[in-house]
Amino acid sequence: MAGKEFVVLAEKFPMFSFAGEADLWLASINLPGKKKKLLLVQLRERRVTQFETRKIIGVGLDYTAEGNFSIVFNDLKLRSFASDAFAIGHELGHTFGFDLTRTPPSPMINHTSLDYSYYDERGRWKGCHLEDFCNAFAGQWLLRNGRALIVRACRNQYSTIHGYNVTIDPCSIIET
Repeated sequence: MAGKEFVVLAEKFPMFSFAGEADLWLASINLPGKKKKLLLVQLRERRVTQFETRKIIGVGLDYTAEGNFSIVFNDLKLRSFASDAFAIGHELGHTFGFDLTRTPPSPMINHTSLDYSYYDERGRWKGCHLEDFCNAFAGQWLLRNGRALIVRACRNQYSTIHGYNVTIDPCSIIET
C-alpha cells in the first residue's frame, strides 16, 4: 500500500493516556495467524450498538437508553459512503476517552476542554488535539479493516441511514 502506513497514536498524541490502549485495540483487528476481527465485533467491543440519523450538525456520539453508544449521523445534508466510513472510525476514536467498564460509559477527559486546543502564532484557535486524535484513529481503523470494506458496508445500508430519521442495529449495516 503505497503512501499508507501504520501510525503509533501513543507517540503522536502523548497527551492522551488512552492512546496506547487505542494502538493495542487497533492491532487486535488483524493479529498474525488469526482471522480478522469482524466489524460488528469491533463495534460491540467499543459499545457502539446503534446508528441513527438526526437533524444535527456533523456526526456525533450519544448514549442509548441501555447505556451504550449510538453514532448519530447528520440528516441535514447528503453524505458520501466514504465520509460515513470515516465518521464511524472517528466516533470509535472518541470512545477511547470513556471508561467502558461503567454503564453508561463515563468520560475520562473533558471532551469540550480548551486544554486540548492549539493556536497559531497570533493566538487564534487552530484546532483540537482530541479531534486530531480521532481523525488519526479513523485513518488507522480504515487502513486495518480496508477502506473498501467499510465503504461497502455503508453503501449496503444507504437507504437505511440516509434520509430517514431511524435508529438501526449496526449488524444490519456491517456484516456484508
